[in-house]
Amino acid sequence: QEAGINIGEEEIEDYYYDNEDEFAIAKEVRASHILIKLPQNATPEADQEARKKAEDIRRKLEDGADFIQLATQFSDDKASAVKGGDLGYFASGKLVPPFEEAAFSMEKGQLSQPVKTRYGYHIIKVTDIKHSEEKSLAEVHSQIEAKLKHERSLEKARELADTIYSQTLVDNDLQKLAQTYSLEVKQTDFFSRAEDMSKGGKTYQFSIAAFELDAEAVSSPVSIAEGYALLKLLEVKPSYIPALEEVREAVEQALIEQKSQRLALNKAGAAREKLQAGVLLEEVAKTYELPVMESDAFTRQGSIKGIGPIKDWAPKLFALKPGQVSPVLERENDNRCYLMVINEALPTDEDKFQQARKGSFLKLQRQKAGAILRDRLAQLRTQADIEINQDLIR
Repeated sequence: QEAGINIGEEEIEDYYYDNEDEFAIAKEVRASHILIKLPQNATPEADQEARKKAEDIRRKLEDGADFIQLATQFSDDKASAVKGGDLGYFASGKLVPPFEEAAFSMEKGQLSQPVKTRYGYHIIKVTDIKHSEEKSLAEVHSQIEAKLKHERSLEKARELADTIYSQTLVDNDLQKLAQTYSLEVKQTDFFSRAEDMSKGGKTYQFSIAAFELDAEAVSSPVSIAEGYALLKLLEVKPSYIPALEEVREAVEQALIEQKSQRLALNKAGAAREKLQAGVLLEEVAKTYELPVMESDAFTRQGSIKGIGPIKDWAPKLFALKPGQVSPVLERENDNRCYLMVINEALPTDEDKFQQARKGSFLKLQRQKAGAILRDRLAQLRTQADIEINQDLIR
């Protein structure tokens, strides 16, 4: 619980000054553009024609033509054309590099020369700039305090869980221990290894720990959504093959999902063949009535908005070069399948990599030290007679 935790002003200030990058507001640019679309496999003649069209439009703008009117009339980016070419505000890293490099180098009101990206030629107009700044300590004071309180509460929860676990080595009556510390004992329904534990606020670690327990044994602390838990095995229901009538509805649903998945795989395979033959992504998507989504940049351990973590796909995706099409990608417990075309590969941010590496090392170091300590305590307790004075530890 966080209610009884007090965080001192000095701690809040130390966190603020040690993590200033966390509270920095990056520079943002608001820009409009007119896009003259160009396929990635365009011939030199088509490239020259698209550039000439972009240059002609820019000359009209220099002669006083209205940007909004020309964007509405000529831009091939239909989503922004209806808004006069307006793309809204964006920070660095959100759009393709050539476009961003031009936009972030311009002054408010300035018009760019035609800028070529993988989409074609852009005429860019910067309409506003929000310069980078840092949030003051006063602005983020409550945010830092809440974060430190949460971290401190997790530390206390882990310490309490370790204390209770050490006592279970003498007396594993969880109900009695829960009453001692004003905690609650909860009992789960039966669950299988394959069940999605996250729906109940549990974790896969919870499931793994439960299935490794012997009868009446108590697990070491397990991380769950609410904090930490100690598990005690109450009953095991042996596996069995149910009668068809008992699972008819589930079987019918599984068959429907299997058929749907096969149809999706066939459609995705046909779409992939067209993409590899050079047909434009937008045309393929229209042919098969499939949605097209462009992701932000992601790492091997990252995720894609609307899809989720991609670490299982990372070996396949990171082996591709820009312009190449991925194999048909599937995810467990997801009836959808995906095709991806790699737009670009960004270089590693060395500073962020080193920070993440250091953080991961310290986390693993703490976990290993805690595990060694708990194992050693358990070993010592098996070799000694221990009497716990409840009045002293309450």
